[in-house]
Formats: sequence, structure tokens, C-alpha cells
Amino acid sequence: PCALGAICGPAPVAVFAVAAVQGLLSMAGFALFGVRFPVLLGALCMAFSPIPLVGPMIVWIPVAARLALDGQHGRAALLALWFALVVGTSDNVVRPILVGSRSRLPAAIVVVGVLGGVRAFGAMGIFLGPIILASAVAVVDALLLSPEPGADRP
Repeated sequence: PCALGAICGPAPVAVFAVAAVQGLLSMAGFALFGVRFPVLLGALCMAFSPIPLVGPMIVWIPVAARLALDGQHGRAALLALWFALVVGTSDNVVRPILVGSRSRLPAAIVVVGVLGGVRAFGAMGIFLGPIILASAVAVVDALLLSPEPGADRP
């Protein structure tokens, strides 16, 4: 099967899966650190998750700031650490696993495709990066696997 077809299908699914994972991890973090309305805040984090470079930060930074302003500096710092280390990195773990496991591309290439795509094309890069990389792999495969000129073709 072609690398392009194998990666175009899983990319949109990965966006929703990453959003769900980040929403659940966010909800767990809010509950763990005693923030009110963890389910609502987790749902908001899930909704904002597909937005590149900001995602759940739109929700958790104001919450951590409010905790700090209320004098709860330890909880604010722990919440910020939770989001930076757990929620923030979950995208870089979950997306390549989902996209890479359903394509024949190595996970490292999928990661480069996603990150490079977001860097080059913004939000659309989540889809375009892996598609462009898969297209390049398909072209290289076709060139390397094509028979020599003049060779018998089946």
C-alpha cells in the first residue's frame, strides 16, 4: 500500500484522539490540584486542543494565574508543571503513535511531518505536514522500485 493513503486516513483521527487525551489529562490535573469545575475545564481544554501552539494553555494559564493571585503559589506551580510536562507532551506522544502505527512510515518521520507541517502551515500543517512527507516517501519509493529502462515489465 502507498504511504500517502496510509497516512491521510489516520491524521484526522489523531487530532480528535489527542484532543480527548489532553482533555482527560487536563481534567485529572484540575481535580488533582483541587481546582473547581474540573470536568468543565477539561472539556474546554479538549475543545482548544487542536489549536496549534496554544491549545489547552488558553484554559490552564488563567487558572494557574488565579491560584497564584489567591496566594496558592504551590498549587499554581504544580498545576503549571502538570500541564507543561504531562498534558503538553501528550500531543508529541499520542499523535505519532496513532499516525505511525497505521502507516508504514517510521514514527520519527511522522513526528517530523507533524511538527514541520505546523511550523510551515500553521493549523493546517497538522494534516499537510504528514501528507507532504508521505507523498515524498511515495515518490522516492516509486523511483527506487521502478524497473530499469528496457527491463521486462510484468
